[in-house]
Amino acid sequence: WSLCLNRYFFCRLQWPRLGTWQMRPRRLGAFCPWGGHRMALCFLMAFSTAWLAVWRQTSLLHETIWTPETQSPSVPLESEHEEAPEPDALPPALDEEGEESKGAPEEEALVQEEVTPAAEVTSLPEEDKVPQHSALLGVYQELCRMGLHSPGAIRLAPAHVRDVVVKLYQSLVERPPPAPFHRERRVHLKEPNCKNPAWRHLLDGSRRKTPRVVIDVTTGMGGGPELDLLEIRLWEINASLSHLPEPPPVKDVYVVSESAYGLRGDKKPLHFSRQKERFKDFLPQIEHVLLDNCSKYFREVEKMRNVTSKSKKRGGTMFSAEGIQRACVLQTLIRRRPDLPDDALVIFSDLDEVPSAAAIQMLRVCTTNSAAKEGPWVQANYPMPYNLRVGCKDRPKSQLHMQGAFATMGFLRRKKTLALRYNIRHNLIVPSAGIHLTYTGSRADVDYKLLHHGESGQILATKATAHGKRLDFCKIDDETVFQMEQLLRDNPVSVARAWERKSSILHKEPQGDLRKCQVPWALLTHPERYPHFWGKASGAPHENVAHRSRSSCASFKFPFLL
Repeated sequence: WSLCLNRYFFCRLQWPRLGTWQMRPRRLGAFCPWGGHRMALCFLMAFSTAWLAVWRQTSLLHETIWTPETQSPSVPLESEHEEAPEPDALPPALDEEGEESKGAPEEEALVQEEVTPAAEVTSLPEEDKVPQHSALLGVYQELCRMGLHSPGAIRLAPAHVRDVVVKLYQSLVERPPPAPFHRERRVHLKEPNCKNPAWRHLLDGSRRKTPRVVIDVTTGMGGGPELDLLEIRLWEINASLSHLPEPPPVKDVYVVSESAYGLRGDKKPLHFSRQKERFKDFLPQIEHVLLDNCSKYFREVEKMRNVTSKSKKRGGTMFSAEGIQRACVLQTLIRRRPDLPDDALVIFSDLDEVPSAAAIQMLRVCTTNSAAKEGPWVQANYPMPYNLRVGCKDRPKSQLHMQGAFATMGFLRRKKTLALRYNIRHNLIVPSAGIHLTYTGSRADVDYKLLHHGESGQILATKATAHGKRLDFCKIDDETVFQMEQLLRDNPVSVARAWERKSSILHKEPQGDLRKCQVPWALLTHPERYPHFWGKASGAPHENVAHRSRSSCASFKFPFLL
C-alpha cells in the first residue's frame, strides 16, 4: 500500500508540477515511471492481498471460537493421538553473516515441525532426577513421557523443558572412547619447503630462527563430538613441529572456553571440566575460560531464555550470543596473557574446523613477506559434511569452506578482536589450511550439537528410511533406533538435510586419499577410537581399516595443495 500510494502521489501530483522537460531532473526520464496500467496492476495486487488477509483473519477467528458443542454430530471428534500431518520444510537457513546458504552442508536449520504447547508437556522430572540412559532409545522414550512428540516440539519448547532435554543426552555425549589413544602413531612431518610456489603469496622463502608460539582459540565447547574434536585438534597442532629431532623451547597455548549454557540459552554441564582427565597431556598448556564470567554474555543468555516468540525460536535471531561469546574469549586472552609475544601465531576457528599440522608448520617456521603483514589470513578448509565415507576428491576453490583465521598476537592486541570470516578478495588465503568436520559423530552426538546450535535448536529428523515419514517419539522402538542410526551412517544427507528430501548412499569405504583432504593424523590412524567419524557402528570390526591407516601413515608426508 505504501509503495502504491507513493507512486500515485508522485505520478499524478508531483510530476505535472515539474514543468517543462528542461526543468525536470534527468534521472526521472521523459515520462512518468509508473504509467496507468502499472498503477492499476499495483492497486489490484494490494487490494487482493488486503482481501486475503481479512479472509484469513476471519477464518482464524472462527477456529478460535470453535467448541465441540458447535460441531455437527455427523463429524467425529479428532482423536487426541492422531498422527499429525508431515510438516512443511523450511527454506535454506542463513549463515552467520546473514547470507543465504548455497547448499553447503553447514549446520543449518532443520525441518520446522509443529510444537506441542507448553501446557501439554507433562511429567517433567526434577532437575536433579533426570534419568541418564545408556542408549538413545531411552532418551526418545523419556521425551514421549514428557509429552514431546517431534523434534519441532523441542525447538519451540520453553527453557525449563529444553534444560531437561539437554540433561537426557549427558551420559551419551560424555561416554568414554571405545579404544585407547596411541601416541606412537603420531605422524612425523618432513622439513618444510618455505619456497613452495603455493605459499609465495604469504612467505618470502626464508626460515625463522625460532618457530612461532601457537595460540589456538576456539569457542563454544559443547559435548559429544566436540570432546573428540578437541582431542583430535590438540594432537594435530602438537604435530606441527614433529620434523624437529628435539622439542623446541616454545610452549603453545590452547584456549578452551565453555559455558554452563548452550548457544540457545539451555543449561548444560561443563563437559570439558568433567572430562579433564582425557586431556591430561595438554592441561599445563590449556587456558580454560569460563564464559559465564562475562557479564554481557550472561545477560544475553538470560534474554534468550526468556524468549517466548516462536518466530525467534525458529532461528535467525539467536546468533547474538555467538558473537558476544567470541569477543569475550579473545578479550580474556589479551587480559590474562600479556607475556605472549606479538609475533605468536593465533588460530581462531570453530572447534570442528580443525587446522592442518602442515599449514601450521609453514606459518610458524617460515617467514611471512611484507604483503602478508600480520594477518588476518583466511583458512581454506576442505569440507567434510558427514563421516569419512564421503571420501576425498579435488574441489575447486569456490567449494572450499573459507572460515577461520590466522593472525599474530600483535594484530589481535591492536584490533581487540578477530572475525571468523573475512572477505577473501581483500585478505590472503592459507592453502590446505584444514578440514571442516560438520555432521560427524554418533546420532546422539549430532542431536546434541544441533540442540545448542543457533540455526537449529532441535534434533535430527526421526526417519528410519530415506524417503519415510518422520516418526513420533512414542512410536520409536529398539529396531527403529537401529535403522535411524544406520541411516545416518549410510545415507546422512537424507537425515541431516531432510527438508530437501534428498538421498545419496555412501560407499562402504572412503574413496580417494584422505591425506590430501587434510584429515587429521589422530583421526586417520585411530578408526577404532572414532568409529562414528568413519561411518562405522561402535563395536564394529576396524582391523582392516586401522591396519590400512597405520601403514599408509608410516610414510605420511602432508602434500601441499592449492
